[in-house]
Amino acid sequence: MIVASAGDGFQAVFSTAELAEALGKTRAFVAFRQDGQPLPGETGPFRLVVPTDGEPSRSLHGLRVLRIVDLRQAPPP
Repeated sequence: MIVASAGDGFQAVFSTAELAEALGKTRAFVAFRQDGQPLPGETGPFRLVVPTDGEPSRSLHGLRVLRIVDLRQAPPP
């Protein structure tokens, strides 16, 4: 699983399978420029864009951390 976290605490979660080209159709991009210019302060320095989602619920501004979580190592619930 991949967890993307923004500076305001918002998080978006992806399975690794949905992002693998051979398995899923989800496309996610980390943007750091727009029209050749760095993203503005309230949007940047990085932004996660997920154009394949019907709603922009997993797109986020101010991306700070991308964390890969190995669920095989996660403690049981």
